[in-house]
Amino acid sequence: MSGYRTVSLDEVMAKLPPERQQRIKQKTEQILLEQATLRELRNALGVTQEKLAKSLDVAQENVSRLEDRNDPKLSTLAAYVKALGGTLELQAVFPDGSTVKLRRASAAIKRAGARPNRVKITPAEPVRTGHDEAVA
Repeated sequence: MSGYRTVSLDEVMAKLPPERQQRIKQKTEQILLEQATLRELRNALGVTQEKLAKSLDVAQENVSRLEDRNDPKLSTLAAYVKALGGTLELQAVFPDGSTVKLRRASAAIKRAGARPNRVKITPAEPVRTGHDEAVA
């Protein structure tokens, strides 16, 4: 025997001060949100498909289909994110780590999201995210 034993993450976390545990939990949640799928983002915000569908003025099945798609339109993504209280921005990331925010693309997303033949982005009523404030 080498004298080592396997230690679970729960054991390691339990030995940390509560403040450190909380910081780790918050950072973990932040990382997960940064890499989330649409469904994970909606769930993390505590919004049901039904509430989001009502906010977007579409059927719940449409929200489900959008979350399952691999290639939604940018205007649809912009509407979805706006209904959750956020804004969609587009940026290019290069191998050297540099990033460029694509302003014209972002403006096009906003224009497309506002077209009447697109998904409505003005909620019929505020979406409750499970937090204190309503998302409009």
